[in-house]
Amino acid sequence: MTIDRISTSAQTAYFLAQITHAGNALDKTQEQIASTKKATTYAGFGDQTQVLTATLSVNARNDAYTTATKFAVTQTDLQDTQLTSLSSLVSTLKKAISDSVANNDATGLMTQVQSIFTQATAILNSKDANGDYIYGGGKTDVAPVSVSSLSALQALPSTAAAFANGDLKKSVQVADGVNVS
Repeated sequence: MTIDRISTSAQTAYFLAQITHAGNALDKTQEQIASTKKATTYAGFGDQTQVLTATLSVNARNDAYTTATKFAVTQTDLQDTQLTSLSSLVSTLKKAISDSVANNDATGLMTQVQSIFTQATAILNSKDANGDYIYGGGKTDVAPVSVSSLSALQALPSTAAAFANGDLKKSVQVADGVNVS
């Protein structure tokens, strides 16, 4: 496109204003490209400000969900390790009883049973990184197993009396409307 002739001073001023405006727009675009930022203030985003603030809000919420999920995975891994240890203790107890019966000799059996009970109690009364009892249910500040010896366990009226844990299940929100217990 070429401009052959401008007939009036008003047209000349208009064309110069348009060229200046186009130059300013070009400068702004080049600055955005060079800095990789569309604007430095919310006003610079114009009608896209709501989209930006909504996106920031969603990102913050997703970060919170990610943190909660990582904590839940850590707790689950810890519980898996502890339940594997309990399973091992049960196998050890089973073998000790079988050996005692097979050999018709229960000389050291009660010592082994007390040791296994102590280890199992320690596992069930373990705490997480925050200092909360893992198996306490809603009572995270009270040890879930309230007995420390086999004789104390035997003296209780019921097995349930050996536990001081709550019945509240722990849960974590991993997404909008999605809770995992």
